[in-house]
Amino acid sequence: LHEMLGEGSGSKVWKGKWGTSVVAVKVLKVNLNTRKEALRGFVQEATILSQLRHPAICTLLGMTLHEGLPALVLEFMGGGSLFDLLHNSGSTLTPPLLSRLALEVATGISYLHEHSVIHRDIKSANVLLDDRMHAKVSDFGISTRFGTEHTAETDMAASATKVSA
Repeated sequence: LHEMLGEGSGSKVWKGKWGTSVVAVKVLKVNLNTRKEALRGFVQEATILSQLRHPAICTLLGMTLHEGLPALVLEFMGGGSLFDLLHNSGSTLTPPLLSRLALEVATGISYLHEHSVIHRDIKSANVLLDDRMHAKVSDFGISTRFGTEHTAETDMAASATKVSA
């Protein structure tokens, strides 16, 4: 691992080398307060990503241990996040580029839904860009599979119950 790229509540993401390839390595953080929930999300992310292959989904290359902690080895996305492009790049974003990025994100989400996956955290920070400015959906830590227990009606009823409580 060469350089820390980012940090979330349950993991740190590093830039690293795997053979001759540059990769991103997402390492679970040790935190006694959130360890169980973070581990559950980490396992869920690994399970879901291991079953997905699409040009608009960040690819899981493998799993390993880093200093005794579980880690996901992911393709490295050298263009940063869509959030950074939109808010911090200072470059002029053309309508054709924005349209292509929107289409790529939409096709990635459509693929997830075709495979019964709900991402549950779609935002520009979770859309990564490769070196050629192509978008890929990433960060599946709170994703889940949907079925009879995860319908729009069930989720809406649960939300309404929480709001009225």
